[in-house]
Amino acid sequence: MELFTDELIQEYSSKLSLENYVLMNHRQFYQWWTSDVPVVPTLTRSVSYDIILKTCGTGITENYSKRALDAIKSDPKMDLIIAINTSLPSTTDDEKIKAISGFLASKYEECRQVTGVYSAHLICKKRGQIDGKILMGAYLYCIKNGTMVQKGILEIAGGYTNLSAFFSYTKMGFDKDLDLYGMNCFSDASVLPMSVNVDELSNDDIIGYVSGKNKRKTISDDTGLFLTGVPKDERQQDLQRELSEIAQDYYVLQLVQKYQEETILMFEDTIHKYGVTIDKAISACKKIMDKLNQQYHCTRGCSLWPFSRKRGGKRIKTKRKRRITYV
Repeated sequence: MELFTDELIQEYSSKLSLENYVLMNHRQFYQWWTSDVPVVPTLTRSVSYDIILKTCGTGITENYSKRALDAIKSDPKMDLIIAINTSLPSTTDDEKIKAISGFLASKYEECRQVTGVYSAHLICKKRGQIDGKILMGAYLYCIKNGTMVQKGILEIAGGYTNLSAFFSYTKMGFDKDLDLYGMNCFSDASVLPMSVNVDELSNDDIIGYVSGKNKRKTISDDTGLFLTGVPKDERQQDLQRELSEIAQDYYVLQLVQKYQEETILMFEDTIHKYGVTIDKAISACKKIMDKLNQQYHCTRGCSLWPFSRKRGGKRIKTKRKRRITYV
């Protein structure tokens, strides 16, 4: 079963203004890359590391990218959609590598807890080129109009602290999903599993999310992080960073609360950062998030700088991070 079919890619592309970009599935990409060689679909799973690494850059961690790239290279359950910048020359191999703007790799039944579902396994784009929402929109559109289970799932590397990814995917309809944690699904607690019920989305919803014309009416975010939006100054930027770190701890504590027998020893340190028992830790963590949200939205008499939790009786200022791009 194929997710990114010729017909659906063409239909989706016709509903957007892609300007100098064209979307291709793995067969179309292989024809473009080696136009003088017969098309053998399995060979497209051997897309070189050089191509993918130059597209992904340093946006994901080395271990995460290596696992993902290994899967793309060899796993027949993988399907790809690739964006090509047609304004660039594409005669030589080096020119073609430069013309690849981004890609999304989807994996069939990556999460065995939800059968028949394609995940958004990895999405990469070059800086300043195609909007990642276009690739994610293609993933959702092909699920919506194909014959597969009407559900989209993904995991965010870095979890809530990967702010640009969290905001982007939330805008596209995804919410945190604790049910996706486990050895048969997403077992790394440093990531954040998210899902979307595609059956509840219309084609117009998907296209509207991609173009920015539509906004979600209902968002399930129990951390308050999404409502912080784009920080107006450094004070808000630091508060948002602090909140994202606490939110990831909150997710881990929720895992412990839901799967106590499997996780309580694994995440004992996280529990003790906030309380003696899991219930007290959850409550304390929630209070910290509420306080950070209150400070973030404060307009009068606000603290000049956010501070992290007390350590050894002293408050430590959070380090300022690089500017975040909010898609």
